[in-house]
Amino acid sequence: MLRYFLFGLLMSTSLIGVQTCRAMDTEELDKTRFSPATTLFVRKDFPAHTSTSFKKTIEAPDHFDPQHYQQNKLKKDLACVFETLLAGIMHTPYGRQKIQEMIISQDEENVVLRFYFPDKNTIKKYESHYKSHVDSNNGYIKDTEEALTGWKESQATAQSEDIANIKERIKENEEHLQYLRQISEQLPQLWEKTSSLHTTHVSVPKQSVVKPEGGSFPHDNPLWNNIIQQGFMKITKNRLLCPEEDTSEYVTSLTPDEDIQHTDSFARITMCYLPQIKRDETILHPSLMFFPLIDREIKQLTVFTKEETGLDLEKLISFGYQNIFDFAHAHGLTKDLLMKSNVIQFGAAGHAVALFFTKDKVYYYDNVNYDHPLQREVYEANGPIYEEAKYFKNKNLNEMDEAEFLQRIFQEIHFRSCQVAKIREQVYDPATEWPSPYIRFFTKPLTTEK
Repeated sequence: MLRYFLFGLLMSTSLIGVQTCRAMDTEELDKTRFSPATTLFVRKDFPAHTSTSFKKTIEAPDHFDPQHYQQNKLKKDLACVFETLLAGIMHTPYGRQKIQEMIISQDEENVVLRFYFPDKNTIKKYESHYKSHVDSNNGYIKDTEEALTGWKESQATAQSEDIANIKERIKENEEHLQYLRQISEQLPQLWEKTSSLHTTHVSVPKQSVVKPEGGSFPHDNPLWNNIIQQGFMKITKNRLLCPEEDTSEYVTSLTPDEDIQHTDSFARITMCYLPQIKRDETILHPSLMFFPLIDREIKQLTVFTKEETGLDLEKLISFGYQNIFDFAHAHGLTKDLLMKSNVIQFGAAGHAVALFFTKDKVYYYDNVNYDHPLQREVYEANGPIYEEAKYFKNKNLNEMDEAEFLQRIFQEIHFRSCQVAKIREQVYDPATEWPSPYIRFFTKPLTTEK
């Protein structure tokens, strides 16, 4: 059944200490293991990547350039969520300051980064999430052991023509059991890592990393962006930071110090998420969802849009909301929040785009340069696309009342979602879109205000 849902979130950050980086040889890297308040090292030799050395000082810029966050659809970068949110952060002075502050030291070979993770006390509240992973994995081990015993017992009495099939099943169960036992050993270390990420540093080589095909690091972006991407992938390779249903998409046998692999992509690791804690149907802690490039929590909402009204009013009413204003306020989405500098990211046809807000303008951003006739037909440009939002052109946002403002936002989202779908040769229908259409926004403005 279609329903609206709210991820309530809480996030705090702690920035502690500065650590100077140095180059490490391969043997020393191999010996490096995770411990609290340590540095995770990204290898210089990325599997299936090519790289170019760069020894100059790396700095995040103090201006916004829409060309800095590109993604080429044909190269399957899978980085639209990461890049459009990073662009939204860099669209604001405060966001640029926070990205610049992530670079805490560097030498000729490496850059050391510190990301914005919740402090240990905040993460501690979600220990039941870790324990549920342990319980689930123990259950899988028990089931696999029982299945393996059953296949071994059947082998003793099987007909000759069935022996080969039974041996194959035994082999599969033995391999899966070994994998599950490895996870059991890793989970306590991963939880320790999760609890200490707010003090953890990531050392990234000063290299321009690209990959000819498959999902990993987007091309055509500046080195500072590339380095942040590498550090991000390293520090978020942890199944405990992901929605449990997503882990099978990219997680295999993670260890606390595993290197970035050639199969890694941004498709599933962008948002860090810990679920809400319930006891007797009472929510003790709301869900925690954050993007560790900024010290702001994120909310995600399912939405169903219509061209004429913005949101589908029939669905709103069926779920107990009187109007768009009522729905938005119930989830903390206000005109004031957005106009103090914020971002709304939304997805259609498997691609994420965004709206950027300032005190008097709304901009639309699509980071993809398709170099394709359909993009030129739809946008009248190759991209990336950065332009004033259609439904806010020539409008005085300060004089616009909140109801009209919110309606126009969702009309813009519907219009742009249809554009994205057309470029990708699909049809956007919010009633049938899977996964369900969503919006994401920071719950505090991207300003110095707390």
